Amino acid sequence: MKLRICLLDSFPGCLPHIYLMPWNALGFIPHVREGDGYICFLDPEGVILDRARPAQVVTESLRRTIHLLEAGFGKTNQADFVDEFEAHWSRMPGATWLWSILEPETFVRSVAVVETDNAMPFVAANESALSAYWNGNTVPSPRKIRGAVYLPLEPGTLLIPPRSNGPMWSVAEAREKLLGALSEENRRLATSLIGSRKYTGAQDVIVGLPRPSGGFNLFGVRLPAADGLHPLLSSSSAGAVSPLALLRLERPFLVPRGGADNGLASKRVLLIGCGAVGGHVALELARAGVLELTLVDSDVLHPENTFRHVLGRRYWFIRKAEALKQEIQANLPYVRVRAFTDSIESVTSSGLIDIAAYDIVICALGAPTLELLLNEQLHLASRRVIFTWVDPFGIGGHALLAGNAPGGGGCFSCLYTDPGAADAGIVNRASFAVADPAKPFGRVLTGCGNLHTPYGSLDAVRTASLATRLAIDALTGKEPGNPLRSWKGDPAAYLDAGFELSKRFAASDDQLDRLRYEYRVSACPVCSVDQGRNG
Repeated sequence: MKLRICLLDSFPGCLPHIYLMPWNALGFIPHVREGDGYICFLDPEGVILDRARPAQVVTESLRRTIHLLEAGFGKTNQADFVDEFEAHWSRMPGATWLWSILEPETFVRSVAVVETDNAMPFVAANESALSAYWNGNTVPSPRKIRGAVYLPLEPGTLLIPPRSNGPMWSVAEAREKLLGALSEENRRLATSLIGSRKYTGAQDVIVGLPRPSGGFNLFGVRLPAADGLHPLLSSSSAGAVSPLALLRLERPFLVPRGGADNGLASKRVLLIGCGAVGGHVALELARAGVLELTLVDSDVLHPENTFRHVLGRRYWFIRKAEALKQEIQANLPYVRVRAFTDSIESVTSSGLIDIAAYDIVICALGAPTLELLLNEQLHLASRRVIFTWVDPFGIGGHALLAGNAPGGGGCFSCLYTDPGAADAGIVNRASFAVADPAKPFGRVLTGCGNLHTPYGSLDAVRTASLATRLAIDALTGKEPGNPLRSWKGDPAAYLDAGFELSKRFAASDDQLDRLRYEYRVSACPVCSVDQGRNG
């Protein structure tokens, strides 16, 4: 037995490659790749190597390798085979691949294998699950559906995969290994489920194998039927066992793998405004795990919107809400998006949208007059709402949450209310910009139809991130109050244009955070009743 150490050209910026020669010198052990003997002694992701000490890098790599080989030879790490079972199984010769949107469960059940033209088959609980994967749309046709059975093995099952260069399980071995690892109840369920009819041809069995480190492996076998019985019940050993490898696409696997939160899947979010900020909010909400999203915007994506909008020229002259729906559903499974290409006033008055049905509303309109009206309506409906906007020239961005702490006070109207008066003013007290009616912030390139507030894509992205995180914090219960969160940018271009910064801009980031609830005004015409009741 020998160890071969290979130092790549990029060493010591990468780990050495270490091989066991021959690969099976210690038998079939975890972490040693069959055939070439490559040893996976350390996951390189996140590892920091001291490039100034290459000898120590090699020494430590050898130490870890020897420890791993000793554990394999002494059979003290056999459970690692279970953790790595899917990887081993996928390398089995002749494996047939299936897309899997099957969510592992702890009980035996019937499942469906769905074949469509020119596509790899899917395995799913049923057609409804397939529809959910396709964003709530109809399963593509034509399609052929055949039944299969799902078996959940018991936790702690030590199932050693066959060697990729060795013989596959026999039918009898597969039957013994799978049925023998079921609980007594699941064995009765399996017998009842598959013993009620005659079978011909090969039958697919999907297996859930609990991993010692958490979660499930999913793999499958295709077994030949004999004597009209399901191969799990037949005593026949005739025929070959074919491995089925599953490419996993189920929601509980995909969503957290991308850093999203499965707990957001059932939350319903209404986004009003799909412009530069709202467009990014929509995509980030979906990527965060919000799978029920309604978009409202009557505007069209014009070419001049391109360089600060999340959508590109392929969507020019298409309504932003509909274009975002297409973009999200083309790239992300499971997300159900409804798009309304009319004003929010129209869709609510016509009954197309019931605001009370949403867990949170996000307003990214950049239209304070309409947002003040929405603030009143949402307050009366006791709905959580986030208002978000970018200050001119990207000197800052803001996200305000209201309705999250009923009776706690704080709403969008507070920002437009003079603390020394009972009536609403016209100045946003959160803004870092000082408005001058004689000198508007808007810029015109070709005429009044092209009026816009100057800021860039990075400013929109940063503000959208602020608003999205605030929404997630509210939906997951991490945010208990009604805060005003802000970020500050570079004011140079703004000052060069001759504008004045507000006093709030002088506050440090720490001060802005500590004072995030202090924007509330007791004289606010909308939420003052709540504050008085709790004061």
